[in-house]
This record gives sequence, C-alpha cells and structure tokens, in this order.
Amino acid sequence: MQYQKDLRLLKAREDLKMSRAKVSEIAFSVGYENSAQFSREYARKFGRSPRQDRRALAAG
Repeated sequence: MQYQKDLRLLKAREDLKMSRAKVSEIAFSVGYENSAQFSREYARKFGRSPRQDRRALAAG
C-alpha cells in the first residue's frame, strides 16, 4: 500500500513540475478523491505543500 502511495506522489510531483494543471486536478489524476488528503500526504513525503513545491521546482 505504501509503495502505491509513493508512486502516486512521485507521479504527482512530476506533473506539478511539467504541467500547469491545478493541484486538485493533479490529485484526482493520480487517484486521490480528496485534494486536502493529497496535500497532507504530499507535504509529509516532500516537506512542502504541493503549491510550495511547484514554486521551488520551477525556481530550481
């Protein structure tokens, strides 16, 4: 189960970096039904919210 969650979050991170889709759209596209849950799990894994991480990935 954790492996599948990690794959989803890694895919979401790549999508955040490569597309301009809304965070909620990306959450749904990788299999989350609740964007708040997605944001919490994303922040736990990467240390930043999806929006913060998108800005950091774009700058770096």
